[in-house]
Amino acid sequence: MTAANLQPALILIFGSEGGYSNDANDPGGPTKYGITLATLTAWRKASQTEADVKALTLTEAQTIIASEYANPIRFNDLPSGLDYAVLDFAVNSGPATAAKVLQKLVDATPDGILGVKTLAAIATQDVSRLVNGYCDARQAYVESLTNFSSFGKGWTTRIATVRQHAEDMIMGAVPTPIANEPTAKASPVNVKLLSSRTGLASVVTALGAFSMACTTVATQLSPLLIWHWGQYVTQAVTAAGAVAAALTTFARLRSGQGAV
Repeated sequence: MTAANLQPALILIFGSEGGYSNDANDPGGPTKYGITLATLTAWRKASQTEADVKALTLTEAQTIIASEYANPIRFNDLPSGLDYAVLDFAVNSGPATAAKVLQKLVDATPDGILGVKTLAAIATQDVSRLVNGYCDARQAYVESLTNFSSFGKGWTTRIATVRQHAEDMIMGAVPTPIANEPTAKASPVNVKLLSSRTGLASVVTALGAFSMACTTVATQLSPLLIWHWGQYVTQAVTAAGAVAAALTTFARLRSGQGAV
């Protein structure tokens, strides 16, 4: 129940979303860092193009998610772990959908608005049990979608990953993307973490996080540009980030992750 969780949550979400993609089967269309063309258009209050989405910076994406996703789901007012789980669902499927699924679990009116009554109902719940129930409900939701056959594997793995990281947060840990995320069974009842941690979905998380880290480091190194050697260092970090972003897009498409 703290704003300090937002940055770790964003790192995890950007790791799952990866860089730019535009899958014909993905209803979100052109997307970067989880921000779709429609979302960017609404945010900037002006018509946007695919090129605008491609040029979206990580800094602006963070601002958009904090304003348009974290605020509506009352991120700072939710228990640690549940805050991240709801935000990840909101970025993938929309804040209203994420909120309604949570409200149904705590027997609150599913109006998509997390108000004082919903928060009071959440406060009576065991957080770990609620997170697991929420991930189960999210799994059931994605399995009901018509494009589950195209993106189901990626969604299922992502939900299992969210479940693991949320549990870590409940225990007080600050999780970071790992090289090999868990695989999962595509069943709302039997989704569970497996000891085997392989698959392209895990590559998306790792490469996405590395790309984001390179972007951040390159920005921090900008003062070194006054030195000749500093230019080479900054250029190398920027190039590494660009390569990671490209590989993220490729791995994301191969793993079947898309907007819900």
